[in-house]
Amino acid sequence: MPTVFTHAVVGYAAARAAAGRRRFSGRILILAALLPVVPDLDVFLRPWFRYGHLFGHRGFSHSLLFALFVGVLAAVACRRDAGSAPGAAAGLALLFAAVTASHGVLDALTHGGSGIPFFMPFDHTRYAFPFRPIPASPIGISSFLSEWGMEVLREELLLVWPFAAAAVAWSGNGGRARTAAACLLASAGAAAWIWRLGGLDGPAALGAGLP
Repeated sequence: MPTVFTHAVVGYAAARAAAGRRRFSGRILILAALLPVVPDLDVFLRPWFRYGHLFGHRGFSHSLLFALFVGVLAAVACRRDAGSAPGAAAGLALLFAAVTASHGVLDALTHGGSGIPFFMPFDHTRYAFPFRPIPASPIGISSFLSEWGMEVLREELLLVWPFAAAAVAWSGNGGRARTAAACLLASAGAAAWIWRLGGLDGPAALGAGLP
């Protein structure tokens, strides 16, 4: 799985991009950053549910149905702010569902685990992208502060954060300067992917086989 920081940054950037020229309330932006982290709360169930179980790590909490459920609940909690979202309450629910689902999409780009059960509980098949250049993040604070954890964060800064920064730069009424910055950041991210895909036996192998 990617680090909690990257999941949060992707959610926040997605909300900023979805807002466009509107201004989301602070509550919406905070929730957009927090919701992509929610699926990994299943790590606290590891003592009771093995990997591969419906409620185990990378189980139902990583599915699209769970993301939709969380999105609707979050939209209800923010119903007073729904007027600032495109599509009002329904649009806000879809945004929250999308940022929650982004967790599984990012996980499917890592070398860790056996894929993501996007359609659980109806289909327990686990899916992963054929190109998975992002190493899996270690679980636990002490492990994260290790050389491995720092290497994972560096890879995410290289492969994910430029696109998130581009989305933030592009949003709003930034004019040509912000548009140019967004294009530059996105181009840098694309170049990093091309470079990394040419050497998958490097840092990305750090998390191979891990949940």
